[in-house]
Amino acid sequence: MLTLLRKKRGVISFEYLKKLDDESVINELIMFDGVGIKTASCVLLFSLNRNICPVDTHVHRTLNRIGIVKTTTPDKTFNEILGNIPIGMAHQFHTNLIRLGREVCKPSKPNCSICPVEDNCSFEFKNFDRKREYKKNDFMLLDNIK
Repeated sequence: MLTLLRKKRGVISFEYLKKLDDESVINELIMFDGVGIKTASCVLLFSLNRNICPVDTHVHRTLNRIGIVKTTTPDKTFNEILGNIPIGMAHQFHTNLIRLGREVCKPSKPNCSICPVEDNCSFEFKNFDRKREYKKNDFMLLDNIK
């Protein structure tokens, strides 16, 4: 990656990405072997502070179960929500969905009895067998409370 970057730009720096729009940054980064949409969108969110929500397996599963999207892959979910996150909300949206997917909306046995969005969820195989069985970590990331 560093060799290709030096060859193409003359320097080993990603500083030039700051001037590009989101789509151009993604296209620029995915040209490197091993860099996909998720990694590129993480760079946009966490390094360039852009309003982009990276989609991993947890975000993909949770958004599909809730019914916000009906997609078959994380990349398709990313494309579906791209541009639909309210300004300044992508970071907390992303991190809260990851937490929800890891601790509550698990792949095989979701814990719907403690789910904060259960009333709005369209998942047809809800599981209310378990009660409050998860790591004690009662915070939600709220970046921009005004």
